[in-house]
Amino acid sequence: MLKMKKYSLILFVLLLFMSCLNRTKKNKGSVYDAVENLKKEILDSENQIENEKDEKIICYLDYNEQKEVTDAFIQKGRYTKPKVYTVRHLKSENGSTLKIATGEYEIYGDYKLPNETSIPFDGHQIKKNIYFKGFSPYPERKNLLFEFSGVLDLENNIITGNFKENPSLITFKPYKNVDFQRFKFETHSVEMLNGKIFINSIRVTNIYTDKEQTLSGFLIGDYINQIFLEDINCDGYFDLRIRDISGKEVFWGYNTLSDKFEPITVLNTMECELIRIEHTDEYIICGTYKYGRFSKLKFVPEKSAKGTIYFGIDEF
Repeated sequence: MLKMKKYSLILFVLLLFMSCLNRTKKNKGSVYDAVENLKKEILDSENQIENEKDEKIICYLDYNEQKEVTDAFIQKGRYTKPKVYTVRHLKSENGSTLKIATGEYEIYGDYKLPNETSIPFDGHQIKKNIYFKGFSPYPERKNLLFEFSGVLDLENNIITGNFKENPSLITFKPYKNVDFQRFKFETHSVEMLNGKIFINSIRVTNIYTDKEQTLSGFLIGDYINQIFLEDINCDGYFDLRIRDISGKEVFWGYNTLSDKFEPITVLNTMECELIRIEHTDEYIICGTYKYGRFSKLKFVPEKSAKGTIYFGIDEF
């Protein structure tokens, strides 16, 4: 029985490498030769078979074969295309605000009244049409407080609609009007670690400028609430934060001069988790366990002459 398990493990590892580097077989290049040598080493060494279970197997994907290769690796319930949420911070003329996260279908966020009362909501989006319901936070979101239906103007980041309880139209607009941004996200490489598949880098393309870059330094498992486009530094442009499987967030700021996302060093070094963004007073509150216990930090965003985003710690 033990022998059968070992042979099964050999076959499993071989299939992974063959699927990952299938496209190299045609050319019989150096990469393919290296894999063939590695397969021989695996077959010749029982000890290496045991170690190989916990080592990383990385597969880099090109545009044409991305879905075909990834599907061979990714287990049921995982997706080739990273799941991205766009988080918008909007305000209305009556002083109410809307923090709304939209994905391919689902919507969630908070509606804050002028008296600072915050009401969580969730709903769905079909193309530009949105619908969501707001519930009382306690007890257990049982009491329905409002229903909203409207239209999302993607180019201007404006939501116009009405609450069922009040038929008058209401418009939510961004705090700052800037050039429209739109990005395409694709899987760049996947990684197998301890028998599970993760994405360890993504390809991001600005649809309007064709500027392309690859971002790494994280592991993403199931694509639920893990990649967020959000204006972190209150300049009106979408920045990027990614929640790693460890629970930590990695931050990138959008540099308007270079048209690229750049790491926000201080937030990443402090191992911050975003708690809230105050767009009116332009600061953010983050949480961190950097000091051995949970602490909240207040950061004030700034930009360098080269467009790089950085934050100064205002208070502990």
